[in-house]
Amino acid sequence: MSKLQEVRKNSGMTQEEMAAKLGITQQAYGVYEKDGAVIPNKTLDKIAEILMVDPNDFLYKEGLENESITEFLY
Repeated sequence: MSKLQEVRKNSGMTQEEMAAKLGITQQAYGVYEKDGAVIPNKTLDKIAEILMVDPNDFLYKEGLENESITEFLY
């Protein structure tokens, strides 16, 4: 389960509800919940606003320090 999916489910929202708030289809939103999905910055900010979380919460793997993210990526 992706971090985005986890946060959305914990908020009690469905993919359909999130998609409607973003003005996109449920299928398009579902792609965003796949691990490794690339989400445009504007969309990520809007998702974070809807879910009332910090957008950075979706960018880092749990347990990694910000300093080690570069090592994780390479």
